[in-house]
Amino acid sequence: MLVQSKIEEICNSFDGKVAVFYRDLKSGTEININSDEPWEGASCLKVFVLLELLNQVKSNTLKLSDKIKYERSDYTEGSGIMRYLDTGTEFSIKDLATLMMIISDNIATNILMDKIGIPNINNHIKEIGLSKTIVHNKFDWSKKEFCTFTAREYGHAFVHLAKIKEAKDIMRHNKYKEMIESPTMKANEHIKSIISKSGKIQRANSVRVDGGIVSTKNGDYVLVILLKDFSEADCKSDSVYEVGLKISEVVFNHHIDKIRFL
Repeated sequence: MLVQSKIEEICNSFDGKVAVFYRDLKSGTEININSDEPWEGASCLKVFVLLELLNQVKSNTLKLSDKIKYERSDYTEGSGIMRYLDTGTEFSIKDLATLMMIISDNIATNILMDKIGIPNINNHIKEIGLSKTIVHNKFDWSKKEFCTFTAREYGHAFVHLAKIKEAKDIMRHNKYKEMIESPTMKANEHIKSIISKSGKIQRANSVRVDGGIVSTKNGDYVLVILLKDFSEADCKSDSVYEVGLKISEVVFNHHIDKIRFL
């Protein structure tokens, strides 16, 4: 397949490791490049939190309207805005889930993880067929690992998520479409929506990861891009970021070409 050859060329030009999973949700066609290699999932673990949260809502274990108080003990550093808010405030579970997914709020995530339980998150991960994925810890920067997953299994999580309206509604306004949405995709007439969740960790073994569902006039596809072991010191640098954007551009153009030749 020409599109796979183009992606492999980009991967081979990068000085780190790249994993890619792609599935056309209409045809079932897949591309897998290093897609079964374990990776640190960083903030992508929030997708698994959301899936188990909605699983508990479905089973009537909790309601999205239930309230939880933000306690001083919930505080952690990192992304989000709750670290700037006063403790003692009550939030609905839906509001916490929204903060977790659209601005990747770590405190909101930790509160929800305490509420639904990490063992329950991992049990649900296994129930939906993800045998190599595990959530290890809440966001505590003294910990070495938060989540281990693979590109294939993160992709399959989005295949599962695509069937859950509440999950898509919560994620629809995500502010961080990092590598899944290339510059030419923004405001493109063929794009209907993009739902994605990215993550990154800056340390000795830095990672930059992203995955999501791109909905186009020619059908939807799932794309996951994982990067690690690169020499660039800053995981947020343009040289790292652009690798993912190039891959996303190739995949999107593949879909546009199918539209043109219908």
